[in-house]
Amino acid sequence: MKKIFTLIATALLALTANAETIASWKTGTATGTWTVEQAADGYIITDGTGKYNSNSTSVNAIKFTKSIVSSGEFQAAYKVTVEGGFKKGDKITVQPFTSMNATDYAGGSKYANILVYSAEKKQIADLTGSAAGALTVTDGHEEAGEPKTFDYTLDSDYDALYFGRGGNTNIYVMNIEIVRGEDTTGGGEAAPATSKVWDFSTFAAEEAEYTSPYDYDGLSCVMTYVSGKDYITSKGFHANGQSTATNRYISFKPTAAGTLSATFTSNNAADAANRTTAIGTKVTKDATAETDGVLAIATAETGTVSAPVEANTTYYIWLAVGGQTIKTVTYEPSATAVEAIAENAPAVAKAVKVIKNGKLYIGNYNVAGQQVK
Repeated sequence: MKKIFTLIATALLALTANAETIASWKTGTATGTWTVEQAADGYIITDGTGKYNSNSTSVNAIKFTKSIVSSGEFQAAYKVTVEGGFKKGDKITVQPFTSMNATDYAGGSKYANILVYSAEKKQIADLTGSAAGALTVTDGHEEAGEPKTFDYTLDSDYDALYFGRGGNTNIYVMNIEIVRGEDTTGGGEAAPATSKVWDFSTFAAEEAEYTSPYDYDGLSCVMTYVSGKDYITSKGFHANGQSTATNRYISFKPTAAGTLSATFTSNNAADAANRTTAIGTKVTKDATAETDGVLAIATAETGTVSAPVEANTTYYIWLAVGGQTIKTVTYEPSATAVEAIAENAPAVAKAVKVIKNGKLYIGNYNVAGQQVK
């Protein structure tokens, strides 16, 4: 049975000349209505104390000890609501930190990120972008100084927001602020496009209960999920046979020009050399390099296929011949690419950047509308 623990904040909303803080959680003091929701009893989300600045500075923080979703099921999140709900254009700022030991921090396999979900339990954004080998979140135990902050601007209205953990280690959040009315329309630069890797490592050994299409952090995974045949696994997107126009493919719509790549491996060692994966603008069974819509194609037991892509165009990765597992998908923007303005959106660039230690950071995360200071 779902356990709900509610904290009703009594502090007044902070007002500034240009913006209004409509909800916040700052080192233990909250505005708005914050509710911990979890699927079962367990030490999942607590208001406690964490340490940052090389494990020397204590601070009241929200501690997330389990992922918001596991094996396709909701686990735990910190829900916030305000009267009238949240509006398109509201800006979220979070200040998180992890607390790994030296071995885990240096090893590169441990990470955590802060995700935002809607009331329908659908992911809105990855606020922080950490992934294995791309530690964008400050580690309070091993790194000195104040934890980095991350911004995201809502692109739709929402009745409630759910903050939760992704990744595989504990993460703390010392500050969350949601502001309405901040002017972000003048004097800024367009958000630089950043690379992204989908490696499927956060999935279970076999997850076959998804509703198709399944959204994997911006990848649309289209498949009739069947246990033992077609499913997502921690090793990749596993398909029991070749793709059709309606089944067994992945699609992606980049926001800037760049390169889309996929690594794949055959599911049948006896026929490994005859497995073909393609990237293009439409899915075609038995496709070859000459097939209309094919941008790149490769045949191998284990191979890689890459193709140039443009902004605001949908591209498909599919299994042209034979059952295969797509192991990873990578998007690498062009060197000078910036996030394109979405179709039908106002022609105004947001004043946001993605910077790490004073340099443009190319990492494994979703940066649409978010900022690293």
